[in-house]
This record gives sequence, C-alpha cells and structure tokens, in this order.
Amino acid sequence: MIDDTSISREQWQRLADDLSAQRPSVGKRVRVSSGKFLGRVGIVRWHGPDKYARDYYRTPAQLDLRDLRGRDGFRIRVLSDGESFFVGADQVEVIPA
Repeated sequence: MIDDTSISREQWQRLADDLSAQRPSVGKRVRVSSGKFLGRVGIVRWHGPDKYARDYYRTPAQLDLRDLRGRDGFRIRVLSDGESFFVGADQVEVIPA
C-alpha cells in the first residue's frame, strides 16, 4: 500500500499529468483495441463509472488512482460514423491530437 506522506505534491502532479494524456475523457479521439467493436475509431461522448465494476476489495488509494486513470471500472460512449456504442474504458487507446 502506498503511504501518501512519502510522495510529494510534485510527484502526484506529475503522475496526474502523465495519466491525463491516456484518460479516455469526453471529446478525445479513441480507437477500440479489444472486444466487439475492435478497430472502430470515434469521439468519446460520455465517460462514467461502470455499475458492474468490482471495487469491493480495493483500498482507498487504489480507488483514487483508478478514478485518476479513468479506465478500470469505467465505461465510455463512443460516437463513430454517426453511430454510438458503449465500451469499457480499458478497451480503448487514446489517439493523440
């Protein structure tokens, strides 16, 4: 388990900045890398918690990191070629702008 006091504010900020580039946030362009919609490219229109995610055995620090990453335990709605579909946020890769 990570001890919050041993990590400086600058280190937490650097981690947040690094992870934000990979977070499939609303407005970002993504490519589906696994699952039913493999290979589809589109724009994220919704990003939220997956109500079926298994978070029972996580520590508070793990849950905070999960929320920061925005992948494990989250689903997104992607608009691709005029069609919307939902996919797990951990099943996509962000396409750099």
